Amino acid sequence: MPFVSISVTAYQHASYLARCLDGILMQECPFTYEVLLGEDDSDDGTRAIAQQYADAHPDRIRLFLHRRDQMIRIDGRPTGRHNFLNNLRHASGRYLCHVDGDDAWTDPHRLRIMVEKMEAEPDLGLAFHNAMNTWDDGRQEPYMDPAKSKPRFTLHELATKNFIPTSGVIWRWNGLQEFPDAFRTAPFGDWGLNVHFALQGAIGYVEYAYAKENKLTH
Repeated sequence: MPFVSISVTAYQHASYLARCLDGILMQECPFTYEVLLGEDDSDDGTRAIAQQYADAHPDRIRLFLHRRDQMIRIDGRPTGRHNFLNNLRHASGRYLCHVDGDDAWTDPHRLRIMVEKMEAEPDLGLAFHNAMNTWDDGRQEPYMDPAKSKPRFTLHELATKNFIPTSGVIWRWNGLQEFPDAFRTAPFGDWGLNVHFALQGAIGYVEYAYAKENKLTH
């Protein structure tokens, strides 16, 4: 059984997916992890890249290929929620991370550091670090104002604003199988997941910012 499950959802991410997967596969850690890679029937070559990586790393990557007619719309908008939920249903690790296909971990010790945080503080329901939003023109901006960082955050603060970058979080998953309805219906899936685990334990922060996000519209 993997110690950590890492969910990756990809759609129209041909320019970014290889970097995303390389950032995961380069992780140096003393425990096992699995990559749950869901591809949402892109037409830009993303699916071929996903298949290439799954073929090259069959011991690490589990590939799920979806059709566009399986897509879940929320408030009339197309989303990657079906893709995301499918990954969650297959996650069996003690811990869960998620990386969108246009995000990347840039430090090989990221996963180890986040797991060590969770292991050292068993009352945490989740922990996170800051991330850097990066645009194609080179502009960069921290996801969360670094001046607002502190060792722990409260559920009340999280309910007011989702200040946790998706690529920066780790959840105490423990093979969760029964999902609240909000996982399917909430406008922002990661926010709902953060709130769920903040109800189970405290929110920890790791002063370690290096992940980069290039956001595209699903």
